[in-house]
Amino acid sequence: MKKILHGVGLVVARALLLFVLGMGVIGEGWLGDDMFKSGWRSVALIVGLLGVLDVGLILRVGLLGLGKVSLRGLGWRFDRVGRDVALGVAGFALAAGVLIAALLVTGEHTLPSLGRAIASYSITERLIYLCIAVFGAALVEESLFRGYLQGALTEKIGLAPAIIVQAIVFDLMHMNLRPASLVVKLVFGIVFGVLRGRDRSLLAPAVAHGLLWAVIGAP
Repeated sequence: MKKILHGVGLVVARALLLFVLGMGVIGEGWLGDDMFKSGWRSVALIVGLLGVLDVGLILRVGLLGLGKVSLRGLGWRFDRVGRDVALGVAGFALAAGVLIAALLVTGEHTLPSLGRAIASYSITERLIYLCIAVFGAALVEESLFRGYLQGALTEKIGLAPAIIVQAIVFDLMHMNLRPASLVVKLVFGIVFGVLRGRDRSLLAPAVAHGLLWAVIGAP
């Protein structure tokens, strides 16, 4: 139970970091639906600061230090890279399909407008999305949610309930209470949790999660 509470505490700490950085830089508690409406410099500043704090505080201090776990213990193993990358790509395809379906059903995009939105990203925006993909999504969030929290929950309540619970916590951390967003983020959490399983490498969910940001971004 101590590990579960520790993991939830780190989730709350990260949510507060996102809120404080957003309020301090662009006057909003979250990056929002239109990330770049305040200009790419503001977003780049938030992403850069969050990356440093994510890796330094959440991962290095919170997980590796206070959590007394190694990167390998979190699930960062590379013994079956080919299989894990293939699983990650399959997971990305499934998650992307859910996201695209949600955007179409809610009327936020048509297929042509979604394609144009993704194709219209500037090089700067693509680089920012890539940084989010590598550091925020793949490294820190997968280490925290699927590596640490899901593992602690599995020991206590079993694998299937652990996947559901960590997916709910992952969903709520993003602080977007719109029904469509809640459903999509919940599905993401479940897909990434299944890719991780009981003790598979974090590479598969990290590839799936990272590709969502790197390829689709926030249209």
